[in-house]
Amino acid sequence: MGRKTVAERYKTQKSNRDPYMTRARNAAKLTIPTLIPEEGSNKSTVFVKPYQSLGARGVNYLSAKLRLLLLPPNNPFWSFRPNNILLNLEMEMLRMLGQEQEAEALKTDLETNLAQLENTLLQNIESTQDGAVLNEAFKHLLVAGNVLLVDTKTGLKYYPLSRYVVNRDYSGNVLEVITEEKVSRLVLGDLIDEIKQGGGEAKDEELTLYTYLKRTQDNKWEIYQEIDGVIIRQTKGSYPLDRCPFIPLRYTRIDGENYGRGFVEDLYADLWTLDKLSQAITEGSLAAAKLVFFVDPNSYTDSDELANAENCAIIDGNASDVTTLQAAKTYDFATAKEEIHRLNRELSLMFLLTTGIQRSGDRVTATEISLMAEELEKGMGGFYSILSKEFQPQYLKLKFHNLRKKYPKLPNILEDERIEIQITTGLEALGKTNDLRKMEQYFTLLVQIAQLPFVDINEVEKRIAAAQNFDSKGLIKDQQQIQAEQQQAQMMQLAEKGLPNGINQLGQLVQQQAENGNGNE
Repeated sequence: MGRKTVAERYKTQKSNRDPYMTRARNAAKLTIPTLIPEEGSNKSTVFVKPYQSLGARGVNYLSAKLRLLLLPPNNPFWSFRPNNILLNLEMEMLRMLGQEQEAEALKTDLETNLAQLENTLLQNIESTQDGAVLNEAFKHLLVAGNVLLVDTKTGLKYYPLSRYVVNRDYSGNVLEVITEEKVSRLVLGDLIDEIKQGGGEAKDEELTLYTYLKRTQDNKWEIYQEIDGVIIRQTKGSYPLDRCPFIPLRYTRIDGENYGRGFVEDLYADLWTLDKLSQAITEGSLAAAKLVFFVDPNSYTDSDELANAENCAIIDGNASDVTTLQAAKTYDFATAKEEIHRLNRELSLMFLLTTGIQRSGDRVTATEISLMAEELEKGMGGFYSILSKEFQPQYLKLKFHNLRKKYPKLPNILEDERIEIQITTGLEALGKTNDLRKMEQYFTLLVQIAQLPFVDINEVEKRIAAAQNFDSKGLIKDQQQIQAEQQQAQMMQLAEKGLPNGINQLGQLVQQQAENGNGNE
């Protein structure tokens, strides 16, 4: 029995993907139909647009927001930091050898080099079109629940769910990926002869190229490409486990499933209802806008004369003989419009659109909107956590290794135990925002209560910090520190006066401060 081709393997795996494709196409029909077209669609296909634009607007807004959050422009989403434990041990060893200056310079030099490396890597990422690719990829992630990112020599490219299959183990680890794409004969060049020699026909103007990626038992990735059942020898290769350029992303992680579910799938019922109601209102409004006159056939009024009469013309007739067609559906339309308004507001909240977040009223502050938006963003924390595990670390490793190929003398800090890599956006950013909000509330309460003359501010400060689970250590000065600073300020004022009595008072303050210091000891 001959080798099973990649095309046959892809066809087998497509059957497992079909239920996800069906849900993805249904979701796309209510948002952006061109994202996941029907099978067999081509350039001349006319897509049926939904009767509402909220779905498309929400997907576009969320994808742009995710792109800015996970790959912010001109700002790294990571930081290279020294491992303080190992660094302190190394510095202590230098001090024991009497190399005090070398010990102090070690940390400074390391932090300076890491900052320069961060800047160089950021510039290398900014020179690509990865941001624009991610913006489109996140649309597929929200609608279809799945998208495949591939890091190439020129930057990222993405494959929609309709052009790849993936196989995972029960824990979600990727075992196999196959992509399908069309390539022109013109770009293949001499490979056409190799394909024909291998038994392929290669007769079409566009050929189907399959890329096969499989995880091996020795913890490596094996990769090759195939056309017409013929393996192209030049494409055979392997990658270390942590340097695979293929990153299959999913919106939700479900153990035992090869694919995820989309964000739009959770909102499908509301989007479907909104679309149908919008269709009914649109078609009903068009019908209601049609103006038709009825003339009683037994009346004295001449219908032809009425139809041909100019504006302000005078004709013979009776007004009661003429009526107009009316649908009398005002009450029904009002009910539908009220439901549309409710669905618009709820869906806007889910898509984090500020128009849905803002309540009705004339005096809605920017702070109020900011607070509500922050609370809603916390609801996407689960999605952030998936991307911070499945996308950001792998993407950073790939970009760093690409940078080392460009500059071979760069040290491999990813394998240096003295260096720690921290992700500073996504879920981590939400945590920092929450800490900042706690600090703001803490100081606001503290300032308000400090104006009361009968409270012990130190005790109040401790209780506020404990109630908010906020670490206030080092933020509030104790009474002794405040008194010492006040005395020092008075001494400086007296010294500036240069008067004899001022000098005497200055001497008394210095003596008093010295006595207080001795007493504290």
